[in-house]
Amino acid sequence: MYPLDFEEFLWAAGVQEETLNHLKQAFDARVPVDAYIHHRLLDLWRYYLIVGGMPAVCQEFFTTRDLPEVVHLQRQIVESYRSDIAKYADKTQRPRILEVFESIPPQLASQNLRFYLSEIRKGARMAEFEQGLDWIIKAGIALPSYNVTEPQIPLELNEKRSLFRLFFLDTGLLCSCYPGIQLPILQNEPDVNWGAVLENAAAQSLVSAGFQLFYFSSK
Repeated sequence: MYPLDFEEFLWAAGVQEETLNHLKQAFDARVPVDAYIHHRLLDLWRYYLIVGGMPAVCQEFFTTRDLPEVVHLQRQIVESYRSDIAKYADKTQRPRILEVFESIPPQLASQNLRFYLSEIRKGARMAEFEQGLDWIIKAGIALPSYNVTEPQIPLELNEKRSLFRLFFLDTGLLCSCYPGIQLPILQNEPDVNWGAVLENAAAQSLVSAGFQLFYFSSK
């Protein structure tokens, strides 16, 4: 199970199937849609970035339109993940899993090219965190994207699992970790850290559609 994707979010927002079919047809034909529809859906996309797709959060948003309450609920969900780690993870791994979890938002915000264990703790090594990383990924809390040495199919044959990026399961939950980001996103302000938010949204969308995540970097 994954959070609502953007199309499902549009259904919840009351966008008609006729409109969605029109969008798909326009996309396939590579023709523009009506400006009103375009701007309306961009507005909903920005709401999707800050609300995300967690069912309870979406229900709260579409029922009340109360963004402070939405953020409060998101932070409760994030806190529940911390509680799950403390309750279900192996006792010896709990501190490392929590360290990884807490490090995802700031590392995405810093636009690192990959996830650095050294930013969690100086001198940290993969052998120390490998079990914790495996737990948080299998629990579905973090989405991994592994490096490939060459962008050639099949990508799995070029996979280098020691180099990876980590994303949040839900972009709305990620935004709740960045205090005050919601209004600037809605206002489409250029100084927002769009990279962290949009990249996470792309990762979330790909995974929910059944794709594995990979990345390639080259000088």
